[in-house]
Amino acid sequence: GSGLVGTADGGRTFRAPSIDSLRFGSDRVSSLSVVGDTIWAGLSFTVETTQGFRDAASGLTVSRDGGRTWTLLPAPLDLPSDTAIVYGDPNRAPFPAVPFVAAVGAPPVGIHYDPPSGTLWLAAFRSGLRRSDDGGRTFERVILPPDDLSSIAPDDPFLFPIVSPRSAQDTLGSFNFWAYDVLVDEAGDVWAATEAGLNVSRDGGISWRRFGETEGLSGDQVTTLAEQQ
Repeated sequence: GSGLVGTADGGRTFRAPSIDSLRFGSDRVSSLSVVGDTIWAGLSFTVETTQGFRDAASGLTVSRDGGRTWTLLPAPLDLPSDTAIVYGDPNRAPFPAVPFVAAVGAPPVGIHYDPPSGTLWLAAFRSGLRRSDDGGRTFERVILPPDDLSSIAPDDPFLFPIVSPRSAQDTLGSFNFWAYDVLVDEAGDVWAATEAGLNVSRDGGISWRRFGETEGLSGDQVTTLAEQQ
């Protein structure tokens, strides 16, 4: 189903949270992160376009009391003026960026809340990987390596455009900016699954290394992440 239910008795009974857009609207849960009594869910809906049916971002919802009460937050989309991203030294030239302002193509398909850092990570498909350090009120776009680089760090001399391809056939942009899932492991390393590989950051999401088929993966596209316990 498209909704969300919870159990407090080992699965004998379930109850649905009082989220109106899930109970009465067209929203569905597209991602979920549960840490203790804190529950984050990404919400999306389907819309018909000239290219067919597409998933779109509706927003986020969070409960900090085990699902008893919920707060809705808007989808973290760009403003038309978000045409540059500062990476590393604030005195260096910013990276030029094409802002992602449309809800279509930006469903929150992966979400992970990391209590030690307080960071909320979001994989929003064509809208890319994003992070929030203020409880989801604001988000910043995270720069990953473009398709022609295997790693990036703030002191690298590279300067490349942040452009998300509009479709699988698009020749402009980098498919490593299509984000499907995100996870912070027990060691604090951040992992991002994308259309072009598996990315890892060992410094909190600043520097990144990308792995793909040439590094031994079965393919470049990685859609789901999980940590073995």
